[in-house]
Amino acid sequence: MPKILIDAFNLQYEIIGSGKHIVLFLPGFLGTIRSDFDAVFKNIDTTKYQLVAWDPPGYGKSRPPDRDFYEGCLQRDASLAVKMMEKLGYERFSVFGWSQGGKTAVHLAAAHPTKVISLATTGVALVFNERLVRFFKVSKSLDCWPKDVLANRLKVYERPYLEKLTEDMYIYAEKSAREKKQFFKDDFPRIKCPFLVMHSEKDTTVPVQLGRQLADGVEHAELHIFPEGNHNVHMTHTKEFLQVLCPFLDKHNDP
Repeated sequence: MPKILIDAFNLQYEIIGSGKHIVLFLPGFLGTIRSDFDAVFKNIDTTKYQLVAWDPPGYGKSRPPDRDFYEGCLQRDASLAVKMMEKLGYERFSVFGWSQGGKTAVHLAAAHPTKVISLATTGVALVFNERLVRFFKVSKSLDCWPKDVLANRLKVYERPYLEKLTEDMYIYAEKSAREKKQFFKDDFPRIKCPFLVMHSEKDTTVPVQLGRQLADGVEHAELHIFPEGNHNVHMTHTKEFLQVLCPFLDKHNDP
């Protein structure tokens, strides 16, 4: 896959499809283009949409530099994503983000309202609650991961780096929870584009009430709750997911 240099970050990206509606896809924690969106890309109509995705800074092949977690790192990612899209020649586009990538998507839409046609997210947490902090604490112990999941991650990351990423993420989550950080307090009033919040009723990572709270934060946001599926509902129930996402994108496309 090609790479592009943006502000000293060597970002891997991929462009799929030939459609007129440009959609930027943003992966989640530890995610890469294909680990997070392969099922979607294989099932979406690529004659209608042109899909752009990246390995976020410090994830996948977007190294060096390594990933760093600090207050404002996702806003940094949002800025880099916009600069990448501009350098690739895209002036306006829709954005879809999953989990951590969904937070980046919200920051992007708020900071660059003239760039974003529409915004969609799934599995996004408004805050780090006790359950999420516990999840990241457990995630530090790689030997507790399902063997197939760990094996797939180790195809992408050296074990010491994966251990560092999970440790740093736990520290970031615990600090954010302790300080009662609300991620989008300043973003909500600035989101002007159509906004679709999706979440799974059975999400065991990010409780569904956090998705409802996210939708409640933006007056014009639409909310869709999938009755089945887990945190990665777009991977496991891809057909149902696209039956919600695509009509939303079509409804709000530029003329």
